[in-house]
Amino acid sequence: MKKHLLNLLYASLLCCCFIPANAGTASCMLTPVPLGQRVQQATLIVEGKVLAQQGFYDAIRKTIFTSNTIQILKTLKGTVAAPTITIITEGGTVGNQMVLHTSTLQLAPGQTGIFLCIPSDVKAGNIPTFMVYSSQQGFIAYDPVLNEAREPFRKYTSIESSRGEVAQIAGAFWKTKLSDPLIDKAGGKGAILKTTATPIITAFAPAIAPGGIGTLLTITGFNFGASQGTGFVEFPNANDGGLSFVRPPASDYITWTDNQIVVRVPSSVVLPSGCAGTGNFRVTNTDPATGISPTPLIIPYTYTNFESGGVTYRADLINDNGAGGYTFQYSSNFLANTAAVGAFERALDSWCLTQINWNTAAGAAAVNVIASDGVNIVRFDNGTELPVGVLGRLSSYYSGCGPVGGPFNWYVTEMDVAFDDGANWQFGPALPSFSQYDFESVAAHELGHGHQLNHVINTNDVMHYAIANSQVRRTVGPDDITGGNYVTTNSLIPNSCGPTPMIVQPCPLPVRLLSFIGKRLDVGTVELQWQVAEEEDIDGYAIERSEQGSPFTEIGRVTSGTTAINTYSFLDISAPNDVFYRLRILEKDGSISYSATVRVRSFDMANEVTLFPNPAQDRTMLHADGELLEGASLRLINTAGKTVFSRSFSGLSGMQEITLDLSALPAGVYFYELGSNRQQFRGKLVKSR
Repeated sequence: MKKHLLNLLYASLLCCCFIPANAGTASCMLTPVPLGQRVQQATLIVEGKVLAQQGFYDAIRKTIFTSNTIQILKTLKGTVAAPTITIITEGGTVGNQMVLHTSTLQLAPGQTGIFLCIPSDVKAGNIPTFMVYSSQQGFIAYDPVLNEAREPFRKYTSIESSRGEVAQIAGAFWKTKLSDPLIDKAGGKGAILKTTATPIITAFAPAIAPGGIGTLLTITGFNFGASQGTGFVEFPNANDGGLSFVRPPASDYITWTDNQIVVRVPSSVVLPSGCAGTGNFRVTNTDPATGISPTPLIIPYTYTNFESGGVTYRADLINDNGAGGYTFQYSSNFLANTAAVGAFERALDSWCLTQINWNTAAGAAAVNVIASDGVNIVRFDNGTELPVGVLGRLSSYYSGCGPVGGPFNWYVTEMDVAFDDGANWQFGPALPSFSQYDFESVAAHELGHGHQLNHVINTNDVMHYAIANSQVRRTVGPDDITGGNYVTTNSLIPNSCGPTPMIVQPCPLPVRLLSFIGKRLDVGTVELQWQVAEEEDIDGYAIERSEQGSPFTEIGRVTSGTTAINTYSFLDISAPNDVFYRLRILEKDGSISYSATVRVRSFDMANEVTLFPNPAQDRTMLHADGELLEGASLRLINTAGKTVFSRSFSGLSGMQEITLDLSALPAGVYFYELGSNRQQFRGKLVKSR
């Protein structure tokens, strides 16, 4: 079969957010630019509508821009004689190559709003061009259906209120050049007739739904409308903590009736830019009228997605370095800062619980640029290279391959990380002061993006969308780990083309720690055991416990022994049902290191067998204790009673997450049976497509 390779550069600049000491909340990669400053700096302010787009290379073919044709509806500041203007945005598509920058303005045909423009040095032909001042903050986007206007840090009460505030600051009046009926109605010049009752959401399932992995959310209630029409579902935007909402692409809607909607929980979306996060979602019908969910939907993690040709894709991690994964290389200026290197490597180690395969090379890299050059560089920026207010940024580069006319496989070919050289960093292991930013926390967040995880709204997780000065978030949380494990597992399955898959890298124990296990003895008692060699420099062990996987609290200490190999045990007689443990290893010179985290479940949880996601697409994961799987076999049976899938298990211990490949099965309902001489488990599995 003929295949072709897409040398697609998808430079997704995934970011760590921060909150300045004198600010409230900051959106990812952005610090607020006052509206007064934006209005003052703009040489042309128009209300307009995006008519068309065209991607093009810069003069030296190193990057891609997009030329956006904007139809002018109103003007406020500056003059323009033509009915349209051209606004240049960074990123875009030319043929089979693409460049995308997160936290950079992206437009789409049909969008309307207020553009705060300045002249652009980037030309598209011989016509004058503009760019918006302060990128995303230079565009106030309209939603005529809901009569809302939004920008990254705020939502206006109505379209008219956004017009009025901008006009008041500019000291001018809007001049109409062309009328748009839908905007005029939303702005108060006409009434949008409501003939349908407000949607009422009575229930939804599941209550916990990861984004970007195909999880189907079933919403029940009434007044949704007999068909979708112009209706939509919206989720809180994890990129700004739920200040705005994001809508799934059209391909994510499965069914829509007056009393039930089935939709996939999305990850990355373009309009508006963001990803789905935890919170109360809402349904808007064709009328339009909007109803809000009675309780929050929990989105524990999101797998980074991107759309091409109307199809949503997830990228795999690969064997990039020939040793099963990725090797980061330090620039000379980064390598010279030994404290920064130590913090970065601790952050790297914190993700090892997901068995991702990455490491660092000795010595300085031969290059010191952020570019698609085959080097996974870690560096400080040079002066103002990073935008003002950005602490750190990770660039992921993707390529894709596949048969002509068939589905493509996407994979990460390179990751580059840059940190602000002018930030007031605390490199650790000490905690940051009020005026400092914690470097290890920012590095762990950026590496989470390299793991292909998007933002979440959960302050316990490294992938939480924002971090403040003096805050510490160095330890990956349980949802970070679950999401990372999903990406890792997804990356282990060979594709029909492209590089070989990544090879897992088990989390290494500290040099002297030979083993560390936990076992539940009864409902409230857990026994921890560990074995250690070469303890001459060890002062003792602090046992730490967490109910959520982060933060940890010390619950006891054990003094080190004197023999060559020592075995220790510790009883926790007040253990919660589901609990995490780790050892803090105390060196005589005052330094510390940590063991891997051990999770001990309740008796009920240890006996659970689940398939997740369910409904599934091409893959699902079997979650079960290894003892239950020992000697067991799994069968999938179709509705005709025929066994269409089988697998046996042996030699397993501890909690297992095993990927099941369903790609050869048609969509439909299946029944699973997992049985051994000890126990039998049965249930239903739905393959959605």
